[in-house]
This record gives sequence, structure tokens and C-alpha cells, in this order.
Amino acid sequence: MINFRFHLVSLVAVFLALTVGIVMGATVIDRAIVDSLNDRINAVSRKADTRKRESRALAADVGRLNDFVGQAQPYVVESRLTNVPVVVIATRGIDADVVTNQVDVLRAAGAVVPAVVWLENSWTLGDKTTTSKLGIALGNTSRDPATLRDAAWKAIAARLHDGQAVREITPTPPPAVTAPPGDALSALIDAGFVQIARVGDGQIDQAAFPGRNARVVLLVGAGFVPGNQLRSGASALAGAAIPTVVGEVFDDAATTTSRGQILAPLRTGDAIAGLSTVDDVELSEGRIAVTLAGSDLGRLPPVTGHYGYGDGASRALPPYKTTP
Repeated sequence: MINFRFHLVSLVAVFLALTVGIVMGATVIDRAIVDSLNDRINAVSRKADTRKRESRALAADVGRLNDFVGQAQPYVVESRLTNVPVVVIATRGIDADVVTNQVDVLRAAGAVVPAVVWLENSWTLGDKTTTSKLGIALGNTSRDPATLRDAAWKAIAARLHDGQAVREITPTPPPAVTAPPGDALSALIDAGFVQIARVGDGQIDQAAFPGRNARVVLLVGAGFVPGNQLRSGASALAGAAIPTVVGEVFDDAATTTSRGQILAPLRTGDAIAGLSTVDDVELSEGRIAVTLAGSDLGRLPPVTGHYGYGDGASRALPPYKTTP
């Protein structure tokens, strides 16, 4: 007859076996999970190393391509603008080094660029005092910012078209209207809306600046587009029959707009005669595009287009043409 001690030993043995089985099973499962995780970590690490090597190789390729573009630049633009007066107008706030680099490319093409005309931040007419100052400078009684900006653009365009300061002032202006300034540039400089900064060591004869038959390169950035200001300026220059290239200096770190968005007012709607746009002036290829586009505006008939990599651009560079 089986006694109680036997039953007790059997039960203990069963529970002990279950316990050992559970412990051993759990240990095996844990090791399998750990091994699987380790394998995945190793795979991710190998992929990361591969991506790093690819990234370094791509960066090296980009560096070599940039060096090549920079070294090829003089050959690409050589003699494209020989002895052509070019007025570089830049809006305050964009990278001054980019403006300087663009001037260098224009000069490499043979252009005459003695100075940069800077449009100061006051141009946005953010308060009544500034608006009043612009009206006084222009001899305009309006106090509407948009109207005065249009008038200022037209005054600058007329002055650049003439190529030099107007020597005579209307002797009998209409009642309640100040006589227009003899030199719109001087009036706007004195009022703090414009600054002319010479390029290099030469002197500037402001009264004779920029000379006859000048073309304009207008460089803009993200801080410059209240309302229709950009289209207003481009339209005024076109109205004065001044060939113009408008270039966007794009800075993705300083703006939430996409490349080419600033130029949208010029790339959509009715086309503006004698106008081309470029949306990547901060890049070497963009500065080359500006120079080639400026050259194409001197063809008969003028060749215009929208260049770069942003919205509204048709190609990176103007199409190659062998005839002048």
C-alpha cells in the first residue's frame, strides 16, 4: 500500500520538474530574443556605416563638382557682356558675399559694374514717418505706401534709363506739389532709402552713373516682398525699356518659403517684357545663369526665360546659342 510519504515525494518531484522546465525554457527564450536583437543592431550598424561612406563619397563628388563649376565659370561667361554697363541693385538683408560674387562673375564677362545700389530696409515703408520722407524725396503728396513705392521705382527706372542725373528741374511745378528732384538717386540716398556702394578701388561719378544703355540685375531675398513690390519694380524697369534679370538669393535656413516662391509674381500672370528670372543666385550655377541671361537680353530679339531649380523655372541655364 502506497503511503503518504511516497505521494509527497512524487508531488515535490513533479513541481520541481515544472520549475526547472519553466526556468530553462525562459532562459532559452531570453537568449533567443537577445540574439535576435543583437543581430538587428549589428545589421543597422552595418547599414549606418555604409550610408556614412556613401555620404562622404557624395560630399566629395559635390565638392569636386563645385570646384569644377567655379574654375569653368570664366570660360563660360567670357566676353558675354563686354563693356556693357550693368547696375546691380540688391535688397538689404541678403548675403553681401553673394552680391560681391555675382559682381565678380559679371565683371569676368566684361561688364562694367562700378557699384552696387542697395535698397535699404526703409524701402518697405513700415511707418508714417518713413512714408512721409519718401513722399518728400519724390516730390509726391501721396501718403499711400503702395503708390509711393510705385513712384519711387518709376523714378529710379527713369534715372537709370537716362544714364545720368537730369540737369534741369521743372521751373513751375503744379500747385501743392514739390518740384521733382533733379537726380532721383541722390534724393533717395539723402532720404535714407538707397545707398550706392562702390565696388573695388575706383571712384564713382554719381551724376554720370551708370551711363547709357545699362542693364539691371536686381537681387532679392526673403525679407523683400511686401504686397506687389517686386512686380512693381520689375514693371517700372520694363516700362523704361531697361533689360532686367531678377535673381533670388535663397536661404533655406532663414525662410519657410520654397525656392522660387519669391519670384512667383514675375513667373505667373502676364509676362513682363525684357525680364528674366533666376532662383539660385546663392549657388555658382545661379550666378552664371544671371550673367548669361543678362547677355541674352541684348540679343535681337531679346531672349528671356526663368532659370534655376525652383517653382516656375524651365531649366538651370539659358539655352546655348551660337549667334550673338
